[in-house]
Amino acid sequence: MKKNIEVEIMGPLNKKEFTSLNKFMKRDAKFLGERDRFTLMYFKNKIPKYIGEIKGEKVDLRLRISNKKAEIVLKYGLFGYVNKREEIIIPIELSKFDEAIRFLKYLGWTKTVVYATKTYMYKYKNTELVITDIKDFGYSYEIEIMVNSEKDVSRTENELFKIIKDLNLRKYTKEGFDKQCNDINNTKELQIDFKEESFSRIKNKFKKFF
Repeated sequence: MKKNIEVEIMGPLNKKEFTSLNKFMKRDAKFLGERDRFTLMYFKNKIPKYIGEIKGEKVDLRLRISNKKAEIVLKYGLFGYVNKREEIIIPIELSKFDEAIRFLKYLGWTKTVVYATKTYMYKYKNTELVITDIKDFGYSYEIEIMVNSEKDVSRTENELFKIIKDLNLRKYTKEGFDKQCNDINNTKELQIDFKEESFSRIKNKFKKFF
């Protein structure tokens, strides 16, 4: 059976790099569009103060809305700034987003961190490169190729490293990546436990996505 394995490298951008990379991509790549995304990132037992607390966790479960289209997303594999994970996406109706929250709640998944992004997507060479404005948390890029076999992962990863070197982009350091995750996860107003409260507070804050 074929798998969808996401081979991905992520890195930080400052404001100047964000602007300049977008300008370069608009000239030299195929523009795929813009994406406004709202994400509920789930944590099984507790929201970690330090991302290293869950370094062995392979299940990355999310509910998200991208340009008014909702989906349940499961990424399976170890999470980091260089990823090789199987990705399963199940589309749902936007009107059933609250129902999906209850569905996961009854399965024991209630603790989430909410974040929003504005992303510019490009087809560059044989990759998808996205440039992201993370609301209140700066800028980043992701470059990825989807493969169907584990044997293609190493070759694909090397190909991505060559491209980011040619573009003069940095990948996250472990410290930089951990800090980005920790800053978002430890922002109290973005934390919600559906065992204790409803979705209405967060929905009102991010109503443009609905």
